[in-house]
Amino acid sequence: MRTGQPYALRDVDDTPITEAEGRAIVTARHKIDPRRRENVRYKRMRERRKQAAGQESQGSRCAPTGRPAKTKPTSRQVA
Repeated sequence: MRTGQPYALRDVDDTPITEAEGRAIVTARHKIDPRRRENVRYKRMRERRKQAAGQESQGSRCAPTGRPAKTKPTSRQVA
């Protein structure tokens, strides 16, 4: 690019390849099994739904929780 030459596709051995050969290499080496892809997608969507519903674990002790606050005092104070 810096020398003004057009970009040339090359294999890992630094041999020039065509666009079709490059696509074939990517398809052969980096293809993901459809079942694996669906499994990852399901897990990602489940995490997003949990986060949207506010069911993720609270990171701070001061953060609000889903439980109601205690209404009864824990000890009696004499005035």
